[in-house]
Amino acid sequence: SIIIPKNSLNDLINAGMISNWLHSSEEKSVDRALWLLRSVADNIPDAVTKILAPFADLGDKWPDRILNTICWGEKDDSELMFELRLRLARMGHVKDFVDWKSLSLKYPLRSIKLIEAVVSTWNIDDNEKSKGKKSRLERWFDQDLMALNDVVKTHPTQTWDLLMPHVERLTNIQDKPYELKLSEWLEPHIDRHEMDIARAIVELLIFASRILAAEKPNELLSRTHNLENSVSPVVQEIIMAAYTSLPPSHADIGIKWLLANSNRFRMGYNLDEPEWTPAVRLLNALSPYCSDALFKMLEDAIVQYHAPEEKRDAEYYLKGWRRGFFGHYWGKTQYFLLPALDHKRISSSTEALISVLKRKFEYYPKERFTRGGFSSGGWVGSKLDPNLENISNRAWLKIVSSAKISEEDNNKWKQVDSDHVLETSIRQFASSLSRITKRFPECFGRLALEFPENVNPRYVSAILDGFGKKQPGEEVPDSERGNWRPAEVKTIEAVLDRYQSSDDRETADSFCHLIAKRADEDWSDRQACILCL
Repeated sequence: SIIIPKNSLNDLINAGMISNWLHSSEEKSVDRALWLLRSVADNIPDAVTKILAPFADLGDKWPDRILNTICWGEKDDSELMFELRLRLARMGHVKDFVDWKSLSLKYPLRSIKLIEAVVSTWNIDDNEKSKGKKSRLERWFDQDLMALNDVVKTHPTQTWDLLMPHVERLTNIQDKPYELKLSEWLEPHIDRHEMDIARAIVELLIFASRILAAEKPNELLSRTHNLENSVSPVVQEIIMAAYTSLPPSHADIGIKWLLANSNRFRMGYNLDEPEWTPAVRLLNALSPYCSDALFKMLEDAIVQYHAPEEKRDAEYYLKGWRRGFFGHYWGKTQYFLLPALDHKRISSSTEALISVLKRKFEYYPKERFTRGGFSSGGWVGSKLDPNLENISNRAWLKIVSSAKISEEDNNKWKQVDSDHVLETSIRQFASSLSRITKRFPECFGRLALEFPENVNPRYVSAILDGFGKKQPGEEVPDSERGNWRPAEVKTIEAVLDRYQSSDDRETADSFCHLIAKRADEDWSDRQACILCL
């Protein structure tokens, strides 16, 4: 190896020797030149940059060679070297790790410029970011976002101007269920303290938009004007957050935007909150200050709102009413949005409607209203579950006798919200029957004696599962525990005598589990003999 004093390296550069080595066909000569340049990059960054820059467009190994030769820390770059780094980033060559905190403290805008250069290489149809393990550059932690928020706080306009065009370009996709291309932009967290770079960029823009809305609303509005009708749900989310922070003097602008498209009433994608929450925030912030005429239009629009799926829901639930169980198909949007209006300005009829909706929905679990993103999966249950205790005996007999219900999932499920699916199948209906039998074992034991002799074995198994407990389980509400009684042995044996000729394995398993759980009962010799078989 050759040892050259650093103060002599400038002479080698000026003499053209380093350039000759870089142009050499011998790998050793190239590596020697790169090593020498790397050793002085922190001290003479401009000289190193000038000699390396012409090689950036040669392709092959050169972009990575250059990236590994210039300063390791972006904060140590000269302006000329940082421009070369941005050039490499726009070619798709960037380090796996960036110390955002150190960079943001020394050169705040460099952080935003580097992010912009990275994002400039992304394509709307590129799904590679979704595959495999995320690199450190693609995963931001709390400390990264905090450092970058400090940059945005002092440079909101530059942040918007650099990043927003790319977000609009990359997310300009009509919102559809299962649209995987948008998932990283809309899903808040990889885990509690970690965020995908795409979503983190959205968070930076939301923060920038709120600052602009509060401090420079006219500058913000000049930028959002051409984006207001974007089909991108990501852009719409950013605008919603921005308009929520508008001052009272601009309240009409935010309310008019909300009213222009009723889909904006339910734009939330956060898994932990109802999809109406963003609109609720905007109404809380602006409805006290908008004009009287606009407030009246807003109030009427919410009261008269009908969801796109309402007709389908109504057809389903109205059929259920005739069978003795009930469900709602209207009112959730009104339940969330009407109370968010300025209560001093609402009409008496709206006030009365709020009271009705509160009685209807206030005891529903939070999970009934949260949105689980774009997936149709999540929790799968029976279509009978929402109104299980209201199903009459007559309705149950029709259900278990129906030849139209398929054995397993037939993909004719009902999406009740974004992460809950209700299914029509014997498997799911039997699960519902087991659940209600555990609450009323004797009652459903007697009902089982009226089932048709050729009833599907899953329903018999469900009844037997419901017989197993001698004490009320967790599915029995507190209000019913005092009167709860286990099924009588004679009722259980009557059910067994009626259906035990079946050789169904599931029914046999349920029978064995039942006897095991209630082994101390005075079972007849017949049941003991069957158990021994």
